[in-house]
Amino acid sequence: MPKPKRTQDIDTSVRRFLAANRRVAAGIVKQHQRIVSREKDLPRLLAGTPEEVIDSTGAFQNDVDYYIYEVGRLRVLVKTEALVVFSHPPELVDAVSRFEEAIPRLQSIRNSLTHFDDTDRLDRFATFAAAVDILPSGDVEYLVDPRHNHHDAALALSQALFDYLRPILRQSIADDPPPPIDEQIKLRNGHQAP
Repeated sequence: MPKPKRTQDIDTSVRRFLAANRRVAAGIVKQHQRIVSREKDLPRLLAGTPEEVIDSTGAFQNDVDYYIYEVGRLRVLVKTEALVVFSHPPELVDAVSRFEEAIPRLQSIRNSLTHFDDTDRLDRFATFAAAVDILPSGDVEYLVDPRHNHHDAALALSQALFDYLRPILRQSIADDPPPPIDEQIKLRNGHQAP
């Protein structure tokens, strides 16, 4: 099958990217809600003491995996696709930089989760309410934490894409307003425009 060609119509591109961003952002928000909601019901160890911790060993791990997939889709949508199509606008370049600074290991963990193999890439990886790397020292490195600043960074990148695309769409509509709805209906039904 031949590789599909990119469109040359900026209006079509804007429409596609807005739709994709809406889907991805909805997935990110939904998974975040599921993770945060489930965390409230998890048991507490040493409850009522300063050492209280949440026992998330029984948490449904796939929600964090799905969250990582969605955040990875957002990164690809903006970095790999939108930056290319819209010729690297500075506001999107800056937004991607801030996002990658906030979640530097996203790509490696998303790729590792997506492409399992018989290597040690995931041997120290664990999923609680966040995806973590358990270091040999016993310390924990948060790779993707949907509950805090990583979620904020994902929402900020999605919003930056919306903020970039919506003015283009508004200008396009202003430059070529759609005909009245009754004319649109006639055109769709095969009637000639007056």
